[in-house]
Amino acid sequence: RFNSNNKTNYLIKPSGNKNMDIPLHLLAKYFLRLYTQENPSFYKDLNKDLTNGKFDEYLPFIFLLYDALNKGYLKSFKEKWLYRIGILSNDEFEDMKVKYKTAKESKSSKAFYYSKEFLSFSKDKDKPFAFLKNSKDCVSIYFKIKKPEIDDFYVTNIDCESFSVFKEEREVLFLPLSCFEIAKISEEKKYKGYKYQEIKKAIKKYREQ
Repeated sequence: RFNSNNKTNYLIKPSGNKNMDIPLHLLAKYFLRLYTQENPSFYKDLNKDLTNGKFDEYLPFIFLLYDALNKGYLKSFKEKWLYRIGILSNDEFEDMKVKYKTAKESKSSKAFYYSKEFLSFSKDKDKPFAFLKNSKDCVSIYFKIKKPEIDDFYVTNIDCESFSVFKEEREVLFLPLSCFEIAKISEEKKYKGYKYQEIKKAIKKYREQ
């Protein structure tokens, strides 16, 4: 169960022994390290459940991360750009293009994308290309996100590099319900024989959502 005092929140173990109290921000960092592991693939099962609508089951975990981030125990990214390779079905990509085209033609609306699951980005622009793949049923998307020039946007990302299992990936994790504006969709590009689309996104401020 959760308990709190003036300084921090604690997870109380069943024994009730206060010497065994675990600060919740340490538990949050443990969960994040677990998320970055390849085996067992905790992150795959977690995101699969979130995509399938099992959001309520993970609310305590998500709340834990938001709480630690809000209290300054976890930090957001400081770099100007973030990068990610995402795999979308052909239908998902077509739907995104329609939204972008409609918003662009109307000039009075914007195309937004809300993430249902955790999204991993890298501070290294070349690292994500290792995840490219060619398929008739899906499209590889190279996402580029620019950090807002202002500081008053609602932070929904965590810089995981310091406690990630794979520090070389320089990972930044966006939490579920993060909001992005689709700023630009490029023409098809190629990288070492792989085809991909490049999409630029903008992180949206809380007050604009």
